[in-house]
Amino acid sequence: MNNNISTIEILPNELFKDIFRYISTYDLFNSFYHLNFRFNSLVKSQDNLHLTLEEDWDHKQPIIPFYASYAKTLIVKHDEPIDFSYFSNIHSLKLCMPTAQQCNAILPHVLPHLKHLYISNLYYSNHTEQLCRLIFSSSFPHLQTCQIDQMTLSHFHSTSSLSLKQLTVSTCTWKTNMFPHIFNASPNLYYLRVTNFQTVAFELIPNSASIHMSVRCLFIHYSSIVEESFNQLDWILSTTPRLKTFILHINENEIDIEFLFVKLSYLMNQRAPYLTRFKAKIALNELSLLDLDNIKHLHPLFSNVKVHQNMHQNDNHLLILSNK
Repeated sequence: MNNNISTIEILPNELFKDIFRYISTYDLFNSFYHLNFRFNSLVKSQDNLHLTLEEDWDHKQPIIPFYASYAKTLIVKHDEPIDFSYFSNIHSLKLCMPTAQQCNAILPHVLPHLKHLYISNLYYSNHTEQLCRLIFSSSFPHLQTCQIDQMTLSHFHSTSSLSLKQLTVSTCTWKTNMFPHIFNASPNLYYLRVTNFQTVAFELIPNSASIHMSVRCLFIHYSSIVEESFNQLDWILSTTPRLKTFILHINENEIDIEFLFVKLSYLMNQRAPYLTRFKAKIALNELSLLDLDNIKHLHPLFSNVKVHQNMHQNDNHLLILSNK
């Protein structure tokens, strides 16, 4: 008869690391930390510990957990003041209800390892002037990805970020005509995303003032589109002449009869001669007017064209995919 007693500690470290990936940071530290040296080391060795600070509806003083310095990803879902020095090892930071205090507390000496920054301020006041000056400089040498719906950057900004590769902004930033300054301040930008594009007018400044030769991937999300939007699309494509990947999402099509596929293909031919990959999801009004075979022949990258119909949600859209 075997009298050996098995315990959880006989499991190998590799298995523990896999198991820990499915446990929240809060439960992980409260359940396994301070058990012994081995478990302390295993918990701290997790390469992507997530921590979310929720909004406190009782308006109590926010409590910083004792394991804050081990977190690699921090999501802040409240608008209370926060001291980021407790989270010195953060690689990824997201502010869901950004305030001036929170934005101004993001400082290079406080978050020296910051790689990814997301600030959702589309429906909040813009408090990013100080932060944008730091982002578009050498202050955050590891910062690769940045998403700020509303940006503020002075016309006299003279520094740049060599590390920034991916940038996401909304229409709010686009229509303020700061793109020449943003492009100049991010010379190695590879992926540009413009979200929540609406049917708002903005000045189309001369293309020569804002061309970016490093951008290879462009994602444009229109919340709605009208015929005049194609002038904006023409201008956007002309600012990224070396584009290789183009992704277009359109939630609502306000064009009375049908989407202008001929116009789209013409702009892609004229403005993006180096394109090798294309993907589009376009809301449709009249499915009966579609000629899928004709659309396929409009551009070499319109290889796969298909209709998605959802009669219950009135969600009819066209998917266009290139072969690559």
